[in-house]
Amino acid sequence: MPLSIRSVLLYGFCGLLALSLIAVGGTGVYSTARNTLELGAERSQIAMDLLELHFAGEFEPIERQARAIAAAIAADQFANLDSSWLEAYLHGALASTPGVVGLAVLGPDGRGLRVRRGGAGASRVDWSDDPETQRVLAQVAAQAGPAWAEPIWVEPLGQPAVNLRTPLRSSRGVFLGALIQIQTVADLSRDLAALTAGEAITPFLIYEGRFVLAHPALADGPIAGSDEKPLPTLADFRDPAMAAFASRRQARIPGLQPNGGLDVGVAEVGEARLVYVARSLDWTPGALLQVGAYFDREQIAGVQRRLQAPMIVGVVVLLLAMAAAIAAARYTTRSIGALARASHQVAEGELHHVPPVPRSRIRELDEAARAFERMVAGLRDRERIRAIFGRMVPASVADRILSADGALAPQTATATVLFSDIAGFTNLAERMEPDAVVAMLNAYFSDMTAIIERHGGVITQFQGDAILAVFNVPAADPNHAREAVAAALEMRQALRTRRYDGRRLSVRFGVNTGPLVAGNVGASDRLSYTVHGDAVNLAARLEAFNKQLGGDILISATTAAAVEGAPLVDLGEHHLPGRAAPVKLYTVADEVEDGAAEAARHEAVDMQIAP
Repeated sequence: MPLSIRSVLLYGFCGLLALSLIAVGGTGVYSTARNTLELGAERSQIAMDLLELHFAGEFEPIERQARAIAAAIAADQFANLDSSWLEAYLHGALASTPGVVGLAVLGPDGRGLRVRRGGAGASRVDWSDDPETQRVLAQVAAQAGPAWAEPIWVEPLGQPAVNLRTPLRSSRGVFLGALIQIQTVADLSRDLAALTAGEAITPFLIYEGRFVLAHPALADGPIAGSDEKPLPTLADFRDPAMAAFASRRQARIPGLQPNGGLDVGVAEVGEARLVYVARSLDWTPGALLQVGAYFDREQIAGVQRRLQAPMIVGVVVLLLAMAAAIAAARYTTRSIGALARASHQVAEGELHHVPPVPRSRIRELDEAARAFERMVAGLRDRERIRAIFGRMVPASVADRILSADGALAPQTATATVLFSDIAGFTNLAERMEPDAVVAMLNAYFSDMTAIIERHGGVITQFQGDAILAVFNVPAADPNHAREAVAAALEMRQALRTRRYDGRRLSVRFGVNTGPLVAGNVGASDRLSYTVHGDAVNLAARLEAFNKQLGGDILISATTAAAVEGAPLVDLGEHHLPGRAAPVKLYTVADEVEDGAAEAARHEAVDMQIAP
């Protein structure tokens, strides 16, 4: 079940804060009532949790940054892996992750860029002849995503470092190279020292059970190492307590029982008896990383007395934080709830009934609300443009033109053209007022347009009283010829039953199938979607030839062949004006025509469209 934002804020923020403060505070109170050993043990366990959380938070931003860089390169934001734009981008990425001291982007050939913190700029590197570099690139190419590799010795820095290796691929999955991010052991050690400053415990990180990866002693002092041995071992480390870690004895200590992967042990170093607590981290597949700490049980006595005041302060802070979180949750969810309700109405298509989103004193929420309002305004404008545009050109053409930003490419296809014209319109218009002529034509065109579009046709032009419609463009229709003939029959049947300004109109139709070109034609700043080709001309001549034959529907041989099986009447070959060769013509018998029109009318009624 989805959780509300208020629940997440209240239970998440307050809960985590309460858990952390209660864990620390409760441990302090409990330890006060226990002996020195139990206090040190409990605090060490808390230190394990804090250290584990810290390093999870230390490594996660680096991995997140790696994915972001890989995504930017995959999105073709840079011309190549050696561009100045990439150099600037890497400098910005380096600034956003303080733990990373250097980045390197290498192409498959071992050449690329290297950026170091504090450096004046990126340096070009050529490691194409380095076998180790080629081995690393081969490993990275086989990776699915970012992966931490074994620690390495970084000669320019004079110290060991951990490194995250990320494959870089194009949007098509082509391997472009590798991203390598470096974090030094000294930085990890300084973080360790800062986390436990003032405490009577010493934290550490151990790699593969025998190498010291991080320790307060490595924070500032020189580190000896090499490519073959980048990390010091437990045995030769400068802190003798670390050598004793390898020989520690497992122990059961009251208040610190092994559980959840916790390793508890003791060892003697000189006169001190040390207690070790360690836990394995899920850091990288196939490598063992342990976070741990040790303390001298005799050093905890002073800590015991210092814990009481912080515990009291912690409880007070917890109460104040919970009160502040409740107030912040209420205030925040008010704006988020309004934004969610408005978004729901947008999703339902109710663009003109979207309520205004209230302003917020939280900058990000206020910016989100203002951006949402601008988006709604843009959608309203787009919807208005689409509605207006759809009245000027066919809806299917309008959608394609808008989706193509006006650059609708010409389309060559075999299509069926329907050309119709009102018989005697010139004489009729001379006897009518101009506004009456416009009103009659608008009513007539509205009825005919509905029929043509119901059969999948697209009207490309209204030429005075004539209609030019095409079937099979821009959207394909395998039955375009049959649909065009059916549209002509239904149009004529509709004209027999309807009156326009009290008059019954007689209309002639020409239907022809053939190759044509459809697309935007016109000036650079004004275009019109239309069709061109001999198929269009022949349809117009068929319409006009109805006068000589005394009919009102003429169909070409190509259309008749496409509707094979239809009850058409063969009118033989005729010479059409402007055509060198005779043209074979067809029409529809009256009884067949009437039956087809009646079926079309019944279909229209079934679709709840007035005939």
